[in-house]
Amino acid sequence: MIDLYSIILFSLETISFLGSAIILFRTYRRTKYPSHVILATSFCSIFLSAIMRFSTSFFDTNLFLFGSSVGIVDVFWSIMNTALIIGIYLTFFAFIFVKLNRFHPILNFVSLLTGALIFAFIYPPFTTITFNETTNAWVATYNTWVLVLIIPLLLFFITAVILPVATKIKESSDRELKAQMIFQVIGLGMVIIWAFLAAFTGVKIIAIIRPFVLPLGWFIWSLTVLVDPFNIMVSNAEISQIYIATEEGLPIYFKDLEGTQNMSANLAATLISGVTTALEDLVQRKDKLSVLNYENQVLGIVSVDFLTAYVFGERFDRTLETVLKFSLESLLNDPELMLTISPGCVELSGERQAKVTGIVDEALQSVLIL
Repeated sequence: MIDLYSIILFSLETISFLGSAIILFRTYRRTKYPSHVILATSFCSIFLSAIMRFSTSFFDTNLFLFGSSVGIVDVFWSIMNTALIIGIYLTFFAFIFVKLNRFHPILNFVSLLTGALIFAFIYPPFTTITFNETTNAWVATYNTWVLVLIIPLLLFFITAVILPVATKIKESSDRELKAQMIFQVIGLGMVIIWAFLAAFTGVKIIAIIRPFVLPLGWFIWSLTVLVDPFNIMVSNAEISQIYIATEEGLPIYFKDLEGTQNMSANLAATLISGVTTALEDLVQRKDKLSVLNYENQVLGIVSVDFLTAYVFGERFDRTLETVLKFSLESLLNDPELMLTISPGCVELSGERQAKVTGIVDEALQSVLIL
C-alpha cells in the first residue's frame, strides 16, 4: 500500500524526470539542437516508468487481474520496465548524435540490444515480482541473463556518454566549464551506480537507497544543461579562425584558435568581402548553413538576419553551426549592442566589443577548446 516512502520517492522522480524534460524542451526551443528534444522525450518516457512504479503502491499483495496468474502489478511492472528501457535507449540515441553529429549505424546494435532487454524484462520466467516488507513496496528480481544483457549497455553508456565528458574536462582550461563537466560526470556516474546496484537489491540498505539514486543523478545532470545548454555537445570541427561580420562585411568579432595568425583579421575581412560579393545570394540566405571547399580548407558560413559568421578550417559540423547560430541570435537580441551594430554601421566601444567577444566565446568554449 502507499506510504510516505513511496510518496517521497515519487516526488523526487517527478521533480527530476518531469523537471528535466521541461528544461530540455525549453532548451530545444532556444538551440534547435536535435539531441535536446530527444533527451527531453527520453525523460518523459522515464517519468512514465516512474508513474507505473508508483501506481503499484496502491495495490496489495492479493490483487490479481481477472483472477489470472498474472497480477495487475505484473502488468504495471512490465509497462514500467518497457518505458524505462525506451527512455534509456533514447538517451543513447541522443548522445550518439552529440558525439558523432549523425545517427551512426552502431545504433542498430543498440536497438537490437534494447529490444532484447525489453523482452527479457517483460518475459515472466525472467522476472519475479514480490512485495518487499522492508520498503513496503513491490520489487523485482531478475534472471541472470537479464543482468548479462545490461553489461554491454553499461559499457556502451560509459564509452558514448561519460568518456566524451571526461575528455572535455581534461582538455578544457576554463574552470567554470570544468566544474559543469565534473557535475555532469557525477550525475552520469550515479546512473551507472543505480544500474550496478540492481544486482544487490536483496540487501536491505541498498533496496531502500537505490531507487533514489537514478532520479537524483539525472537531476544533477540536467541542472548543468540548464546552466549551459551546450555543455553536452561535442564538436568534431577542426577550425583555425572565426570571423563575424555584418552583411556589408563590417567586422564585429575575430578569433584565431590556433594562435598562429595564419590569417589576420584584415586579411579575413578582405577575403570575406570578396566572398560576399561573389556569392551574394548564397551568403545572404538567412538562417542557412553553407560550406565552401577550397584547396584543403573549408569556409563555413552561418547567417542570422544581418549577421554572418565565417569559419575557416579543415572541418565544419552541425554542432558548431548550432552554437554559432545561437551566438548570432544572442547578439541580435541584446538591445544595448543593437544600438551600435546595424546592417550598415558598426560603432563598438571597448566595453561593448568585450561584451560581443564574451557572448560568442562563452558559447564556443562549451564545444571547442579555446
